[in-house]
Amino acid sequence: MGLLLVPEVSRAFPENVAVDSGTRIQSNTRATHLTRDDNRFRALLAVVTNDVVIHTQLVNYVIAALAPHTTTTSTTSTSTTLVPNIVYFYNFSRSETPQTNEIGSAFNMVVDGAVFNSGVGGHYVYDGINDNMDSATAMSEVSVANAFTISCWMKPNDRTDNYQTCIAVSHSSANRIILGTGSDADRFLAAIYDGSYTVDGGDWNMINGKWYHLLMTHTAANVVNLWVNGTNQTGSASASTASTVGTTFGNRTSESFQALDGSMDELVIVSEVVSDANVQVLYQAGSVTKP
Repeated sequence: MGLLLVPEVSRAFPENVAVDSGTRIQSNTRATHLTRDDNRFRALLAVVTNDVVIHTQLVNYVIAALAPHTTTTSTTSTSTTLVPNIVYFYNFSRSETPQTNEIGSAFNMVVDGAVFNSGVGGHYVYDGINDNMDSATAMSEVSVANAFTISCWMKPNDRTDNYQTCIAVSHSSANRIILGTGSDADRFLAAIYDGSYTVDGGDWNMINGKWYHLLMTHTAANVVNLWVNGTNQTGSASASTASTVGTTFGNRTSESFQALDGSMDELVIVSEVVSDANVQVLYQAGSVTKP
């Protein structure tokens, strides 16, 4: 996802337009140049040119487009300001291996078969067989002992395939986390396994080729909640996990096991349970460019 180009304030703002970071955003009298690492985009809210306040719709689109990339930068580290306490952020906007954590400590994910697609700001496509991104290390923050949030976008190619995985983290046979789809078509699920399953699921009339925002929260007291497109789910689902230690995107192990047949984008992991308001922030930040 990148910045948005608007030739002039008076022109209607097109939907689902994404261009590269650093693109100039123009009013009818002057241009304001914002880049990926520029945290001053909120100043647009107060910009007036020739006594015309920048159109509210433009401001909303700019905020939504920039939010996943809005950062404060030092010489040694970069931290996000989208929501507090993000520890991992994979934007998937570039074709590269490994995919690197763009926030905080290094955590590389080796691309194994997943194919980069430059559409809608960039995302990766998985074949539903053995494509994945993986690390032999489990993310320490994503554990049954910790509070955390996982947020990502997924687009199914074949919604009838059961148990499609967006992200799986396994520390041991009794410390596993999964976010994806369940045993029934059209059902999303979020689950942890600590000797028994704690699951939250939700029925959804999934459409092939449509993007969905999935968000999982887990408290240190083992309460699991699933949100789909900003809506809290209250259903149940049958869960299954793999005990191979590590972290995997698009599959439950580094091999073929309940793989994602579709696309994934913008994976964010937060080291706490985000507020209901910040669930909406994460959802709205990506929804502008997801057809």
